[in-house]
Amino acid sequence: MVIPHYYVPFESGNIYVHRVTAPGNSRVVVVLPGRSMSARNFWHFDPGTGITHAEQLAESGIDVYMVDALGFGNSTGTACANYNRIYFAEQIATVLYHMPRYDHVSGLGFCNTTAVPLVLLAQGWLDSAVVMSPTIFDTQWCQDNPAMTRLWQRSATESGYWSTSLSALIEQQLDKISDSEIGAPQRVATWHSEMSRLTQDYTSYDLSSWTAPRTWWLDRITWPMTHHTHGFDTAMLNNKRILFTRGEHDVEVPETWLDRACEYFDMADIETYTIPGATHFALWERGYQAAVDRVRKFLLS
Repeated sequence: MVIPHYYVPFESGNIYVHRVTAPGNSRVVVVLPGRSMSARNFWHFDPGTGITHAEQLAESGIDVYMVDALGFGNSTGTACANYNRIYFAEQIATVLYHMPRYDHVSGLGFCNTTAVPLVLLAQGWLDSAVVMSPTIFDTQWCQDNPAMTRLWQRSATESGYWSTSLSALIEQQLDKISDSEIGAPQRVATWHSEMSRLTQDYTSYDLSSWTAPRTWWLDRITWPMTHHTHGFDTAMLNNKRILFTRGEHDVEVPETWLDRACEYFDMADIETYTIPGATHFALWERGYQAAVDRVRKFLLS
């Protein structure tokens, strides 16, 4: 199994790509970051078995390319101030252009990066797409939920980047939101050591914190409110294969959000899966195997 990394130049920076591959694999999945963390924190994560989720996929016949777009993880350089889904998709398309040829190419987004693999699927760069905890809205939803949009705007417009840390993640998101729903953390014993190992290599890492593009997080509402589209012609998703997953106890992405994503793109061939017992962070939790298995089944079909 090969686990090299490399950089892909893009405008004023360099996109970081970490790949896990195995000889003879004819399928590939390109995995995107979440809100502030690299895809490696989710997929190149060892739950204590000595093998990461990405390595599981590679051993099954699926190469895994985990991409740090500009402003994320190990990327270098300066990202565009107006960080939106098209700018993000252009970066991933650049990575795809320079990759080896595969028989089947899929993209995987998580929550805030929902729109990006769908853009690429509509543009023909991908053969299928996976989105875990889909978070995508249209103009009508934004207009019908002014309190939510104002809250997001207030929390995400102080500067071009925001700073976060493991302690902030635990205190502000895990303890107060995800873990409160299920009564106690379900994260595997290796979680903290794995998170520390993976984040300490980030280009922006400083003692215990790191940064991520703040304006990108707002794309979920600024794009539909400004452009009145999803960033692509939805007809181009006709019969394209999409898997949407959500944790059974994901309070950050309610079931209605998954249902809405299915309605927006009902012209596609959509599969859905509820990860048993999981929160928003299924890949870090003791029931992670169900999530890995379902994604793998989709990618191999």
